Amino acid sequence: MAAHNIQFQEETRNNQKNTTTSIKNLEFQTGQIAQQLASTSQLFTELESEVRKSSNGGKCGEFCILLCVSAGTAVLSALTG
Repeated sequence: MAAHNIQFQEETRNNQKNTTTSIKNLEFQTGQIAQQLASTSQLFTELESEVRKSSNGGKCGEFCILLCVSAGTAVLSALTG
C-alpha cells in the first residue's frame, strides 16, 4: 500500500510539472500572438491612412493596395498604375 502511495505521489508531481510547463508555453505563445496582432493592427492603420491620402488626391482606380498575409506576417505593397 505504501509503495502505491509513493507511486501516486510521484505521478502527481510529474503531472504538476507537465501542467506548469504547458501553462508557461501557452503564456509565451499568447504573448507572441498579442505582438503579431498589435503589428497587424499597425499595418492596417497605415494602410487606411495611405488609402485615404491616395483617394483624396488621385483618380479612382489609379491606386491599388496588395495585402498578403502569409506565415504570420503581413506585407503591404502599393502599386500605382
